[in-house]
Amino acid sequence: MTFPRLSTFMTSLLFCGLLFGSEPASAQPSNDASRSERKERLRNLKQSFKSIETQAANANTEESVYVNATSGRDTDACGTQTRPCLTITQGLKRAREIQTESKTTDIKLINIEIAAGIYAESVAVKLSWIRLRGAGAGVSMIQSPGGPAVLVSSAQPVFFEGLTMSSLNSTGLGAINDTFIGVSGCEFRDSRTGIALFTQSSAEVTSSTFSNNNNSVVAVASSTALLFDSVITGKSTNQGSGVIIGDGGMGELENVSISQTRTGVAVYPNATLFTFGGLNISNNRIGCFVAGSSYLELSDSTVSNNSSVGVLLDLGSSAGMFSMTLNNNGTAISVNGNSYVDIGNSEVKFNNLGIGFDLFGKGVLRQVDVSNNTSNTQTSRGGEFFAEP
Repeated sequence: MTFPRLSTFMTSLLFCGLLFGSEPASAQPSNDASRSERKERLRNLKQSFKSIETQAANANTEESVYVNATSGRDTDACGTQTRPCLTITQGLKRAREIQTESKTTDIKLINIEIAAGIYAESVAVKLSWIRLRGAGAGVSMIQSPGGPAVLVSSAQPVFFEGLTMSSLNSTGLGAINDTFIGVSGCEFRDSRTGIALFTQSSAEVTSSTFSNNNNSVVAVASSTALLFDSVITGKSTNQGSGVIIGDGGMGELENVSISQTRTGVAVYPNATLFTFGGLNISNNRIGCFVAGSSYLELSDSTVSNNSSVGVLLDLGSSAGMFSMTLNNNGTAISVNGNSYVDIGNSEVKFNNLGIGFDLFGKGVLRQVDVSNNTSNTQTSRGGEFFAEP
């Protein structure tokens, strides 16, 4: 996937230093209020997630339906430990019957207990308060022969634990229609997209791995992706993205490693991504690409060894970078097309170019060590920046 211009991407689904004596008015961000509103929205959404997770942990009633790809049989009476269902689809049918027959008005959490084995099916989840629980990633595997391995729609919440999900020609796990999914200890591999979120859906993903997907995590159409303590390894530096937040979507990353992609993180258009430490974006072609009135905030993280650009801002985007290390990239930071960057307390070293400002790209550097680069800073075609000591 290439990013010469935002319009190109959307139709198919990206310097001599100048130091001002005082910060120029043209180098001021214009969307602080919008970023504050987005951060508040994200905060409220995370509180909702915690409430849902607490309700699931404290469910007054909880039952299990058992599935076994080796010893199970799909019958009307299947689902017990001694008579498991053969397929996850049949297990969900039994869960629907249990929920329909239930007399309680309390939360009734149904666990689909998925034994070790390969489940060659495309699973549709339309029930709420369901947990698909495997015997471990790489042990219980849903491998779709066509279509998404799992698609959740019109249901919330749905939880996934200890599973591998893959679909060579589609999505490992998809969510649509204002759905919330919680994912823990799962693996997504060998798919066109690992996790795909659409139409105001949300996911909280923890302690999971992504490997050999074209794109690993995609959140668009006002959807939200929260990703913690996870590892993304792409196919190659010539293909795909680690995380895509677009079309009004939001995201948060913390303690996440992203490598071997064409673009580690892509944020556009009108999208927002916050990071809160422990992010390591290394050995990609482009570390982060931000465009189309989008905002990226990076803090306490590392962007290194990306062959082309560490962080590329274009088409009126903006970024805040605080306590960052950006070393050994082609260009560490490139600010283009009326974009803006605010960098504080960071290190930019050992790159071919430290920071470049082009086509009216602006920036403010506050206590930033830009040194030992082949060229430290460049400005061209209206690009400018202000640096504080």
